[in-house]
Amino acid sequence: MSRTGIVFVVHKKEDPNSRLRIYPVADEMAKKDWRCEVRGVPKGLFGRIRLILGLFGADIILLHKKLFNRLELRVLKALGKKIIFDFDDAIMYTDARRHLPDSGKFTARFRGIMEITDIAVAGNEYLAREAGKYCRRVEILTTPVDTEKYFPSKLNDKKEVVIGWIGMKGNLFYLEALKPVFKNLAEKFPNISLSVICSDFPEFEGIKINRRKWSVEDELAYLRELDIGLMPLTDDIWSRGKCGFKILQYFSVGVPVVASPVGINCDIIKHGVNGFLANGNEEWEARLSELIADKSLRERMGIESRRTVAEKYSLEDYLRRYASLIEELSGARA
Repeated sequence: MSRTGIVFVVHKKEDPNSRLRIYPVADEMAKKDWRCEVRGVPKGLFGRIRLILGLFGADIILLHKKLFNRLELRVLKALGKKIIFDFDDAIMYTDARRHLPDSGKFTARFRGIMEITDIAVAGNEYLAREAGKYCRRVEILTTPVDTEKYFPSKLNDKKEVVIGWIGMKGNLFYLEALKPVFKNLAEKFPNISLSVICSDFPEFEGIKINRRKWSVEDELAYLRELDIGLMPLTDDIWSRGKCGFKILQYFSVGVPVVASPVGINCDIIKHGVNGFLANGNEEWEARLSELIADKSLRERMGIESRRTVAEKYSLEDYLRRYASLIEELSGARA
């Protein structure tokens, strides 16, 4: 006989965050004989109200990133269900992501959902502090990597040094800010190339660009081509909410990383051990030059990067901790 019922409500079923953070949890709870269902949020007010009313039969509702309006929050609260809210972006500052003046709409909605949430699950400490202003209990669970699936390549005899960036089209501007750096690097190191794993590709002067069209099937192979990973960011209220998943992907395949000292990047990267933190073009050029010129340094840092992700950010540990939270909330944990 199935145990407690839990409905996972995701902003979009096809969203990468849902695939990485929510679907594995639903699968894990189903293995524990829980009744699980994943539902997307339909467009339009009436569709969302029907969704919320359809949650009446659930014992626990896990909401992922979706900020509901005041009316929807009232209906959710009236259901009297136990609620978990999961997020790994600074969704309270969505206006900042869109480069618009702060309207206050998203911060108000965030406060509203936090006030009726039993447990907020945040992707990093910065997000946890924001949630803790309004929610009585907050836990930090960084988006994990499946270290059983993602592992380093044993082939490392190529002469070309491949520097790589993986991400969504809308975030390419972070990478494009480094154009002057790559122009100078290409003049100093003729054996380098830049792999961009994305749905779109930038144009960089003077450096070879490897255009890698992202897909779930090809992602691992593309990551394993890399010698150095990149995570440049701007230091703002939106970027501080990012959870460093790029870094963990690079680390999982044993690749050292150069990243901006913003948000969780400073926690994941141990400067000079598993990668470098770089602020400003001069530092970016210097740190990348060190790694390009020294294969043994890349290898040492790669070993440390793999150890970091395996010990602290594995999918196995994430699922164990998430399942424990859910069982505790339901009263099912022994």
